[in-house]
Amino acid sequence: MLMENAKVGMKVSFGRTNGEKTLGIIKKVNLKSAKVEALENRGVRGAGIWNVHWSLITPVGDNGTVPII
Repeated sequence: MLMENAKVGMKVSFGRTNGEKTLGIIKKVNLKSAKVEALENRGVRGAGIWNVHWSLITPVGDNGTVPII
């Protein structure tokens, strides 16, 4: 995902390509990463706010699916 396409309050999925994916909401947009609040538990750390690099973020539609671009 590109920083220019991101907006605060946007629903996203984040995680590595072959790893666990987590739903979240962007809380803050930074130059190299975004602060994303997880909507579900993730690993030992659980839910909370994560600092996620743009390359690991994918936009998600309102129904929870990744849009086809």
